[in-house]
Amino acid sequence: MKKISNESIKKFLLVTLSKYSESVSLDSLITDVFTTEIDYVSFLLQVENKLGIEIHDENAMSFETINDIVKYYYEF
Repeated sequence: MKKISNESIKKFLLVTLSKYSESVSLDSLITDVFTTEIDYVSFLLQVENKLGIEIHDENAMSFETINDIVKYYYEF
């Protein structure tokens, strides 16, 4: 599978995250961005669809920052 460029992923994440928080960066803590688990799960589903990956529950719960999702993608 061809990987999406790092810049494309970051742009997608930041645009998508702007729906949840006005001031967000890749270093933002997951707990600061999402006020509910439903929002977080909804966001992860969007990420899975866009990146063509599956994020298992145990991985999703281990993410501390938005950048952890980018790292996960490149390790996938």
